[in-house]
Amino acid sequence: TMEATIAWSYDLLAPEQQELLRALAVFSGSFTLDAAQALAAPDDAPFFAFLRRLDALVTQSLVQRLPGDGEPRFRMLETIRAFALKQLRAAGEEATLRTRHAQWFHCATLPQEVWVAIFLPESSTRFDRLAEDHANLHSALAGMQLRGDVTGLLSLSAELVSYWYLRGHLREGREWLEWGLARAEGVSPRIIAHAQAALSHLTRHQHDPQRALDLCEASLRHYRAAGDHARIARA
Repeated sequence: TMEATIAWSYDLLAPEQQELLRALAVFSGSFTLDAAQALAAPDDAPFFAFLRRLDALVTQSLVQRLPGDGEPRFRMLETIRAFALKQLRAAGEEATLRTRHAQWFHCATLPQEVWVAIFLPESSTRFDRLAEDHANLHSALAGMQLRGDVTGLLSLSAELVSYWYLRGHLREGREWLEWGLARAEGVSPRIIAHAQAALSHLTRHQHDPQRALDLCEASLRHYRAAGDHARIARA
């Protein structure tokens, strides 16, 4: 009965609104306006046209805007998301949207320099934003793992090292990094070194000092050879 009710609302949507609803189903938890536009709006589509489609979904209660004074965030109820995911798969669009989702969160995270954010002003605000997107980050990493994108997985999971540590996700961060490093043949030495340094940090806080030391020394050899002074100091 619930599915039939959602289907009735879905059938009332214009085709471009249906397309947007399907695309938004790849988000896990809540999402920002920027993320939604990056995934669901063509590069040449006017921003106001995208906003009109999103507003129509909010008006019909298919998408919810979360309360708060900060950056606007949106979400879908899980029953609606499950229906939209079913439609996404039926349309043959899921693989493309999953890849785009992972690329967005990868590209959006790297410029934040999360690995040194603990030493920067407003660090708690940065980590709060990451916490809001934790489910999406997990989904992005899981998608990379499924596709065998070891480079992307190691790059993103290593960048998040301070987040894994400060917000109590040491086990999760360690599992991603260990999975990637076990399959890192052909991956850039720079990315491997970043992953080794990140895993060293996590294993040290999980009371595995010898493993931490071995990983840190391996990363340090690369940083010295590359002349990466900031990461030499960190290692």
